[in-house]
Amino acid sequence: MKSGYLYVFSHPSNSQLIKVGYTSGTLKKALEIANTEYSRDAGKLVKETGKKWRMLKNVKVPDPSYAKAIFWEVFHPYPFRGKEDIMCVNDPEWKHLESCLNTAKNAGIRPPKRPKIVSAFRQT
Repeated sequence: MKSGYLYVFSHPSNSQLIKVGYTSGTLKKALEIANTEYSRDAGKLVKETGKKWRMLKNVKVPDPSYAKAIFWEVFHPYPFRGKEDIMCVNDPEWKHLESCLNTAKNAGIRPPKRPKIVSAFRQT
C-alpha cells in the first residue's frame, strides 16, 4: 500500500463548487488530470468555462482509498457517489468539510478483512 493525499479542489466559476479525490501520486499530477480529462465531469467543466480547478485543501494519508471512503462516510448528508465527486458546499458546511478531512487523515489504514470461520462441527 502506498501513501498519498486526500484533496479538495475548488473551481473559480463557483466559489462553492468542489471536487474531492485522492491520489497516491503527486498533487500536481492529480490537478493536471482534473483539468485535462475532458471525458469526466471535472474536465468537462474546465472545457465549458475555460477555468481550471485549483487546490483548496489536502491532507497526507497512509491509505488514500480508505481515507476517501472515511471522508464520505462522515460527510453527511452526501453519500459517496463513485468517481465523479463534484458538489456544491454551502458556507456553513466548510467547517464540517475541514472536520471530515481531519477524520479521514486520522483514520489510518484499512483494517484487514476478517477471515471466514469454518466450524469444525459441520452438520450434514
